[in-house]
Amino acid sequence: NSSTVFTYNLLTAMNMSPNSLSWPPIGLASTNIGSDNDPIQVNNTGNDVDLNINVTALDLRGETTTTQFIFANNFTIENATEGCSGTAMVNGTSTNVTSAILQRGNNTLNYNNATSGQEQIYFCLKGVLPTISQQSYSTSFYGPWTVTVLFVALIPASRRKKKLKKSNKILRMLAKLTDELKEEYSREKETIIKQLIKAVQEEYKVERKDVLSLIRKEIEIPITVFSKKLGALEAVSKYMKENLNMSYIEIAGILNRDERTIWTAYHKATEKQKESFKIKKSRIIIPLPALKGDKLTILESVILYLKKKGLRYSEIAELLDRDQRNIWTIYSRAKKKIKKIINNIE
Repeated sequence: NSSTVFTYNLLTAMNMSPNSLSWPPIGLASTNIGSDNDPIQVNNTGNDVDLNINVTALDLRGETTTTQFIFANNFTIENATEGCSGTAMVNGTSTNVTSAILQRGNNTLNYNNATSGQEQIYFCLKGVLPTISQQSYSTSFYGPWTVTVLFVALIPASRRKKKLKKSNKILRMLAKLTDELKEEYSREKETIIKQLIKAVQEEYKVERKDVLSLIRKEIEIPITVFSKKLGALEAVSKYMKENLNMSYIEIAGILNRDERTIWTAYHKATEKQKESFKIKKSRIIIPLPALKGDKLTILESVILYLKKKGLRYSEIAELLDRDQRNIWTIYSRAKKKIKKIINNIE
């Protein structure tokens, strides 16, 4: 009845079928081979409109001879039969199916179009290297391909800069997600943030640094990246480069360090730890502003921040995987540096 009302907020959601792709046996000379079980049908199960469909592909590794690959850029995607004239994939990169825009609709109609809120995505293998051997190739090593949908606002070109400065849906989503990261970290949230940043770049034709400047205060470093294995600057550089997909110059600017220092720290980190961080959930995270000063080392800045939060030396030592006596020494040294800076200013 009219005595009660409710609001159904904007919801971005989807499901798809099938959830896996396969190809028939392929010869070395074969070209333009479509998957034998596509298309993947994407259903808009929310009430959002004008959704982009992005696919992240990963190289397929041989299951027997593991040094051989079918590379992601050998595949194309499109919302037309087989997709053999479609967009080429890029390994580990979210790639937009440029011809597909997912609308809301009645899925039960099953028209495979905007009316029924559906899009069909076709995959094509353009060919393989003539030097690879006969075997099965799969995603079992690097992980599955992913399909995502995301909203991209459409605005007149002449108003883009003005609109970017205002609160819009994408930036609100970014702010919300980064706020959630403060409470609970997850790789899924981190991936969505990366995709949204890229969407803002592409839609508004702005540089990545301009997008980051809008949310930089919200970017934080999970405490779980720190360990004995890596130096503090090495760990932070590796996390920002690989997990946040930042360039050396972006990292250097945020941390107020020389770009060459960041490059060196990152490469030392990759020599010690080749795999990317698999972030564990943690309620303690370090805000980037706490690491920005160039007078203190990253480790000194982290320890100072944690002490200000009221943590004991033993707690900090456990979090940073270091000896408690070492934490006390570093903290004392950092306080002396700060005192000296203050005295010089006075």
